[in-house]
Amino acid sequence: MTRPFPALIFFASAWAEEAHSFFDVLEIHSWTPAVTTEVATRPGVTVLNRLLFAGNARTALGGGSEQWMVSFCTSWWEPCEELEVIFAMLASGWEKQLNTQDFTSKVRFAMVDCAADKVLCNKENVDVYPTIGHYKGGQQIHQLQLHPKRMKDKLSSWLEESLTEAPEPSTTAASGVDLALLALALLAVLRLLWAGNSTVKA
Repeated sequence: MTRPFPALIFFASAWAEEAHSFFDVLEIHSWTPAVTTEVATRPGVTVLNRLLFAGNARTALGGGSEQWMVSFCTSWWEPCEELEVIFAMLASGWEKQLNTQDFTSKVRFAMVDCAADKVLCNKENVDVYPTIGHYKGGQQIHQLQLHPKRMKDKLSSWLEESLTEAPEPSTTAASGVDLALLALALLAVLRLLWAGNSTVKA
């Protein structure tokens, strides 16, 4: 009766080793797609290609947005991978702050992979990576070329400058000028009427 136990222990330990290495491999394989999926679907950033670009960034109110911030970069380059994380974080903050209406957005953020869509990037005058394009009313109104160092600070300040609207001019002064012009026009009409009446009496 004692003979089977060493064999059982041997097989159990061999099975445990196999199971351990199997689960290690499973863990590695299941981890890789999770990272890839997260990068591909970062919240707040739309992936545009040459088919989708014209109907969104290059169209007034394209995608229901007044303006678009588009990152042009190549997916295989390390600074572009770093920018992707920074861009997604800033996009989330700005969209929460500005997009308060139900049916239209003030701004949307998107990315174009210039490795896959080189023709589109050339057409948009992208010569340096990374480049951020600011689109409003279907037109590119500004472009920012980023150096791989200090990308976050430079991009943060540029977005602040581009997306913070100047305060509306006060309408009080304008209405005062309008009232003055109206008063002058009324005086001119009254003078004409008075002059006409005095001519008839003479």
